[in-house]
Amino acid sequence: MLLPHLEHRLHRTGGEGAEGGSGPALLVICGVAFVVGLDITIINVAVPAIGAGLDASTADLQWIVDSYNIALAGLILLGAALGEHLSRKWVFLSGLLLFLAGTTVAGLSAAVGPLIAARSIQGIGAALLLTPALSLISGIFPPDKRARAIAWWATAGALGVAIGPIAGGLLVSTLSWNWIFFVNVPPLLVFLIVGSFVLPEGRGQTMGRLDVIGAVLSVLGFALLLGGLIEGPRWSWSPPVLSAIVAGGVIVAAFVMWELRRTDPLFDIRVLAERPVTAAALALFTTYVAFTGILFLVPQHLQGVDGYSVLVAGLAMVPLALVFWLVSRVAPKIAERIGTPRALILGLAFISGGFALLAATAPASSLLPVIAATCVSAVGWGLTIPLGSVVILNGLPAAKTGSAAGTSMFSRFAGAAAGVALLGTALSSAYGFALQPTLASLGDVVPAGATGSLQQTMSIAETLPEPARSTLEAAADSAFVDASMFAYLVGLATSLVTLAVCLWLLRSGIKRR
Repeated sequence: MLLPHLEHRLHRTGGEGAEGGSGPALLVICGVAFVVGLDITIINVAVPAIGAGLDASTADLQWIVDSYNIALAGLILLGAALGEHLSRKWVFLSGLLLFLAGTTVAGLSAAVGPLIAARSIQGIGAALLLTPALSLISGIFPPDKRARAIAWWATAGALGVAIGPIAGGLLVSTLSWNWIFFVNVPPLLVFLIVGSFVLPEGRGQTMGRLDVIGAVLSVLGFALLLGGLIEGPRWSWSPPVLSAIVAGGVIVAAFVMWELRRTDPLFDIRVLAERPVTAAALALFTTYVAFTGILFLVPQHLQGVDGYSVLVAGLAMVPLALVFWLVSRVAPKIAERIGTPRALILGLAFISGGFALLAATAPASSLLPVIAATCVSAVGWGLTIPLGSVVILNGLPAAKTGSAAGTSMFSRFAGAAAGVALLGTALSSAYGFALQPTLASLGDVVPAGATGSLQQTMSIAETLPEPARSTLEAAADSAFVDASMFAYLVGLATSLVTLAVCLWLLRSGIKRR
């Protein structure tokens, strides 16, 4: 019943430019966004179960989540360029096929290594389908109808996010964590087949040579930079780790310089000369730092420290997803009433408030404070995600549609990768630091590896005699609470800095209202 109703509504919002009609094409694009959104919250709810089932450390869990984000962030600019040079439709469908293959392999994985590899394949597929999806929307709909179409796209993704926690909780508690991937296979097959018939052909107006060197630099730079951040706590920030981070930063800088010199760049960095575009890109980046960081931390806290089941933890995530979905739907109307610059600033303010509340309520064992804090964050996400994309797309000429879509999607998923890397690393470092005095007091009775993750600490504690077992379990709970507070404060500082910069960049647009 949902899909026919949605198709009817999409036909009503349609514009010119799609040969087979805008409704069916947008339905496929929104359907894929729904599945990708579903995948995000399903895997985060299942992180503790994956950690226990595969004996994974916090760094392993970060890689399981972030291998997808790193591959996506590193390749998303290439995905945008391929869509503009070749065919938006067929690059989108190729990405969808890869995403389907990675999803299937992930479900079949029985060890950390294969699962990380499968998640990387998913990320490569997502990089090839997400940016062409936004470019397809831009080609199907004229500027005056584009905001509503993008809102539908964001709403579909948010609806997947809303359903993901329930589906994940049910699947993990009744079957196994592997089924969080298998459940996505049938709809992906349907969208792949239908999309080959209804998606319109089209590519960008730029016909220059594909920037292969830029693609290599972007992938290598971001992989080294984010990978170093993830592995830092595990290797005590040793010289090889720090060297990887520095090398990643240097390569990213080289990528920027290379792109500025080219007449046909992989990513036209000059678009960031437009203040609103830069502000929207920063807002999207920070939104996804919050989005993925919170979804990575909260389920682990609820299950590992507070002792809630995976199903309860999943249900606790539903209100934030519903708030995100509802606010995404009304975001264009809010922007019409108060102005898009003010709406973006308001969204960032809610994100900052959410981090502050999470830090303040971390010691509580009640679900209600956590639900309230995450819902405050979700209001911000619902404002910044659709409106940030609209600002970028409408702020640049049609000839730069590929760069506009690339800017929007790269900002999102660079933020997604940075969110898990930054907040996950803050959590892991603070956890090991807070647990160290207890480990020192217990001496050789505790084997190595106790600071890898909360799940690993609890597994080791179960093998110890009393009173060492109770001492280590209590210390682990306390250390994880302290580490969570620290990670949320890092998120708060990040969002406040972004808020201040965006206020400066958007000051003229805010004053006009």
